[in-house]
Amino acid sequence: MGTRCRIGRLLANGLVESVYCHWDGYPDGVGLLLKEHYNTPELVEQIMAGGDMSCLGERYPTPAEYGDRFADEMEMSKFFNDNNLTLTYGTWRQEVVPSCKEKEERYYPKWENDGTQFHYLWTGKSWKVSSGVYDEGEWL
Repeated sequence: MGTRCRIGRLLANGLVESVYCHWDGYPDGVGLLLKEHYNTPELVEQIMAGGDMSCLGERYPTPAEYGDRFADEMEMSKFFNDNNLTLTYGTWRQEVVPSCKEKEERYYPKWENDGTQFHYLWTGKSWKVSSGVYDEGEWL
C-alpha cells in the first residue's frame, strides 16, 4: 500500500494547484526529494506540468531514457526505481495530462480529505507539509 500525497503550489489568487503522488509520500520520502531536488519555481512548474504520478524521483527522465524501450510495466518500473526517476502516469500509462483549464479539480480553495496522508505546498520560496486537511494552522 502506498503513502499517498498531494504536491501543490499556492497561486496568486489564493487557490492551490496540485498533483497526486501514489508512493512514498511521507516527509522522509517525497518531502526530502522536494526539499533537495525541486526547490525553484521552474522545478515546481515541471511537477505541475507532469501531472499525477506513481512516484517522485530526483529528476524527470528525458524521452530518450524511456521511449518505447520497455517490454512491460515491471521492466519500466524497475528502470525508474533503479535510476531514482519520476514516473508520471503520462509516462507509465501513456495518459494524456489535461491542461489546467480541462482539469479544474487540480485547484482547491483548500484541500479536502481526499485519502492522501500528506500535503506538500510550495509557497514560492519553500515547501510546507501538512498531515491532514489543509488549514493554515496545520502545517508542520
